[in-house]
Amino acid sequence: MSTLSIIIPAYNEARTIHLILDKVREVKLNFDIQKEIIIVNDCSSDNTQHVIEEYISKNNAQEIRLHKHEVNQGKGAAIHNGIKLATGDYIIVQDADLEYDPNEYNVLLKSIIDGFADVVYGSRFMGGNPHRVLFFWHTIGNKILTMLSNMFTNLNLTDMETCYKVFRSEFIKQLDLKEKRFGFEPEVTAKISRVPKVRIYEVGISYYGRTYEEGKKIGWKDGFRALWCIMKYNVFQEKKKETLLTPQPKSSKLFFWLLCLLFLIVASLQSLVPHYEFYSNNMDLGFHNQLIYKFAHFSRPSSTLWNPQYELKNCFGDHFTLLMPLNAQLYWIFGSYTLLVCQILYCLIGALGIYKLISSKYQSYNLALAGVFLFFTHYSLYSALDFDAHDNVYGMMFLPWILYYYHKLNYKAFIASLLIFLIARDDLALTGIFLGISLLIFDWKKGKKFAITCLLISLSYFIIVFLIIMPPLSPVPWGYSAWRFNALGKNIPEVFHTIITKPFYSLSIFTDTIEKQQKIKFFLMTGGVLAFIKPRYILIFLPTFLVTCLSDGWTLWGNMYHYNIIFAVLLPILITSIVSNFRIKSVKYVIIGIAFFMNLHYLEKNYFHDWSAFNRIFTSSYYNKRDNQSEIKEALNIIPKSASVSAANHLTPHLAFREKIYCFPDFKDAEYIAINEEDEANDFYPFLSPDEFKESVIKIRKNKDYNLIFDKNEMLLFKKNN
Repeated sequence: MSTLSIIIPAYNEARTIHLILDKVREVKLNFDIQKEIIIVNDCSSDNTQHVIEEYISKNNAQEIRLHKHEVNQGKGAAIHNGIKLATGDYIIVQDADLEYDPNEYNVLLKSIIDGFADVVYGSRFMGGNPHRVLFFWHTIGNKILTMLSNMFTNLNLTDMETCYKVFRSEFIKQLDLKEKRFGFEPEVTAKISRVPKVRIYEVGISYYGRTYEEGKKIGWKDGFRALWCIMKYNVFQEKKKETLLTPQPKSSKLFFWLLCLLFLIVASLQSLVPHYEFYSNNMDLGFHNQLIYKFAHFSRPSSTLWNPQYELKNCFGDHFTLLMPLNAQLYWIFGSYTLLVCQILYCLIGALGIYKLISSKYQSYNLALAGVFLFFTHYSLYSALDFDAHDNVYGMMFLPWILYYYHKLNYKAFIASLLIFLIARDDLALTGIFLGISLLIFDWKKGKKFAITCLLISLSYFIIVFLIIMPPLSPVPWGYSAWRFNALGKNIPEVFHTIITKPFYSLSIFTDTIEKQQKIKFFLMTGGVLAFIKPRYILIFLPTFLVTCLSDGWTLWGNMYHYNIIFAVLLPILITSIVSNFRIKSVKYVIIGIAFFMNLHYLEKNYFHDWSAFNRIFTSSYYNKRDNQSEIKEALNIIPKSASVSAANHLTPHLAFREKIYCFPDFKDAEYIAINEEDEANDFYPFLSPDEFKESVIKIRKNKDYNLIFDKNEMLLFKKNN
């Protein structure tokens, strides 16, 4: 036997409450349905409470449950509590006045009982039932609000503001309803319309309206509030977890892993092939490979590859990262490819986080797949993969997981994800600080606990690492080796002083080079422009622009390298958050399609660190081995594993697993010097010119302390005399 829960919000209805209770109790429901009557007295200032209690006592109305608010909260709040108290299979809201006729319950229930509907609206503007003639402007206002609501929900209701709405309990109970006054109607309409495969019907009802003299309470202010609620819950507010997520189809899961497989192939071609062909670099892969060798052997993480001018006695003086010691244990499996493999695996972890966040938050596996697809096609992802391996890429892949656990309100997992994010690299703490500020400003009611935690942990980590841990470990006199903001000041206080006293000058630095202008253009055109609709994202992107555009180093200004990886991670989340608010599928597809084609366009337009383009991996020449690749391998095999070595830029990543290795022309006490003269033509780093490279090779040839023991096809190997 089914039950209909009838929720009656009441405020100062002493004159009519007993009459409506009589009508409700007298109604005989079809389909063998019982009634459960729940009255929520919203702290009435008249004797409504007494009238209800007296009615229940005199009529022995055991089916009536009375709940009282100690403070007046509004009609919406009364309905919220009524929904929580309801135990029936179906729920309807009944005003405590006499404007709506309970005899029409059966009409409203029929479509649900017959299996056609999940929700039924009772319309005052359709059908041939009696309607009292009252206020013209109320009617016009109602029709305008209904039309606006329909535009965003893509429904064709005739009366969105009607009191009579019947819901299957499982649909209304899982909505996260917020509005405490008359904004309940547009809010519940917006949110119920998003439930996948929900069936909404509408039937004509009668309407016995009352005047303000007779007790009508809604006014023009409530009309404006309804207008705001239509915009708020359909446009400005991201969808919460109120909608029902159907079980994940096998096709979605299969397509997700297919995307991951395709990315794995492309990323391997982009990242692993250059290393195999001796095109990876001393900075950062050679430098980092020596560090993981030290970590894997539990020795002090010093490096002889960092800078010939300064001795890096502890790698934490350069960048403070605690993920590297963990990644280092894979050295025993993947050797010199370890960090490249880790980077690809972390990207897959990030993709899974994006998929879970979008599917859970916006209740759409298709939208989640679109987000992953946008992630896998973003130019900044391949700029990072193209140039060695980087700690900030590892860490940034946990940003979707931070947002996912925030959405799920899983506090412990949120903190765990945040900590992994922070320990990946010191400067990610700045992004964590701005994330906390964003949550504080835009999600205070929902997530103040999470926001304060994020802000405090990130700020504390930033202060401890940058002001306490790193300065004593830094190999440079100015305390922080990565300080690159001399255009604003020599330290953090000077930077703030410049920004405050010279704001226009500070702003001009963001666009004072072509590279910076191109960075901003690429960002905006691949979805960043949408951040102006969702300003919470602007705050999260801001640290990246601060760190790169205000830097002295030209390598940070443009779209090369790994510095813009947050774009690949966060832009798909931003785009899907905007698209999720559109009910019309064609509009969603158009926006996603535009974003996808813009991604492809700028992926094709973007240049990597060696001025090559992404499409090179689809050309046969990309896979042609170096002319002297076999000679390189032959020469490197001659060098004992324990020997100290000086090697050219592209060779150090393969020789870094030893205590002492230097990047040529630095050779200090090296027992062997390995040089590939072929690099003179294509990449002569760290020399300023090919001629400088050639001169250094000539000097080594003339150096009497070293003998040339291998000279084949431009591959040279020198050994120090005993």
